[in-house]
Amino acid sequence: MNKDPLNDNLTSLLAKSSDHYVSGLFSDYVDPEAAVEGPRTRVRKGAFRTVGQRHKEQLTLLMGQLNATQPHFIRCIVPNAQKSPSHIDVPLVLTQLRCNGVLEGIRIARIGYPNRLPFAEFRRRFGILAPSLPPKSTFIEGNEACSTILTALDLDPQCYRLGLTKVFFKAGILAELEGRRDDRLADIVTRLQATCRKFVGRRKATRILHRAAAVEMIQRNARIYIALRRQPWWALFQTVRPHLAAARSDGELRRKEEELAAANKRMAEEAAERERLMKEQAESEARRRQVEEQLATELLKLEEKDAKVEQGRKRVLELEEQLAGAQADVETADRHIDQLIALRKATDEQIAHLTLSDEHQRHLITTLQAEQIAWKAKEVELASQTSVKTAEWERIVSERDQGIANVDELKRKLSEEGQDRRREERRLADEITSLTAQLASASKQSTDSRQQLKSLETEKHRAIDESTGFKRQKQELEALVESKGAELARLSSGGCLVESRTAVR
Repeated sequence: MNKDPLNDNLTSLLAKSSDHYVSGLFSDYVDPEAAVEGPRTRVRKGAFRTVGQRHKEQLTLLMGQLNATQPHFIRCIVPNAQKSPSHIDVPLVLTQLRCNGVLEGIRIARIGYPNRLPFAEFRRRFGILAPSLPPKSTFIEGNEACSTILTALDLDPQCYRLGLTKVFFKAGILAELEGRRDDRLADIVTRLQATCRKFVGRRKATRILHRAAAVEMIQRNARIYIALRRQPWWALFQTVRPHLAAARSDGELRRKEEELAAANKRMAEEAAERERLMKEQAESEARRRQVEEQLATELLKLEEKDAKVEQGRKRVLELEEQLAGAQADVETADRHIDQLIALRKATDEQIAHLTLSDEHQRHLITTLQAEQIAWKAKEVELASQTSVKTAEWERIVSERDQGIANVDELKRKLSEEGQDRRREERRLADEITSLTAQLASASKQSTDSRQQLKSLETEKHRAIDESTGFKRQKQELEALVESKGAELARLSSGGCLVESRTAVR
């Protein structure tokens, strides 16, 4: 941009111009005093602009113009100091170029990549220079396509750069590519024109050759016809020719009649064939209906089989559920059997305890009997010594009374223990009966499910046998208790006899 100062007089004169466009161009150079001397009626309050506002407005206008256009900055070079035309002072020009930064700007511009094109635009314009590039119908990334084109152009990698969306070139490279593109297009157009000219020329030559061949053929046929007309037999042929036409007509008529007969024969054959085909069609239709009926029957059978299979599957599921229930019942029965076995063991222990208790009681009775015998002996001895040992006799009587009381107490205890034993036996019998019933029900439920239930029946019979043994043992115990009671009664009667004898004495 030229920054040379302007003459103040010239700017003031142009600012005062009557042409509004010219005065608007130099409105910044208006003399302040002249502006004050102007008509004051036009000046409104608040219309005064400061230097900062004017600078801001100018900057806004400048940026808007730069954004709307493509600016090109121009450097003005003075060719010589004498201001003479057509004369260039080379040292002066070089000095100006060096001092104004033109050479530095050119160097910086050559180092950078001032020319750029988007990937799509570069591929569209210069794809013609790369025959190895895939067609447009094949999708390929923009940077990959540009890299393929640049590789095919055999350019120096330092002369271009690939960005994210554009390809950048150093100064002059894009112009070189444009030249190559123009040469390529010129070559293609030249070849196309040559091909078109060749095609058009060949068509013209072929047409001319066909015409020449047709002319030659017509001439040859004309010469043959003229030569034939000069032959004597030609007149005879012309005379006989109508008869030949009649004979040909008769032959044609006979041929037509033969063709008609053949056609009628073919029609009859076709009618017979049609009738046969209709019969076959009817038979096929009947067979088709029969097959459809068979198919329907088979489908019904298949549905019935499917229903039976479904019922069988449901039955299998039910049987599996029943089997699971039976298995659970078997497990319950096993547990009951285990409980029964435990109860049997407990009963055996109780019976053993009762047996031990009976043995102890027998021992006590034996001891008492021995004591009773000893008392009887003492009583006899005391009876013989009554007069001498009255005091000792009274002591013996008291001991006898105490022994009788002990015997009564033992009898009562034996009676209570017998009652307890009978109650325990009844309870055990009831438990055995209930367990037997449970075993019977479990055996009845699981008879159809598993073969292992036979062992349960065996256990049931064994439990019944054991209960019978328990009953037998119970009867034996009752007999034993009765015998013990009889012995006690006998002892009691013996005690009474001793008392009566004592009273008599």
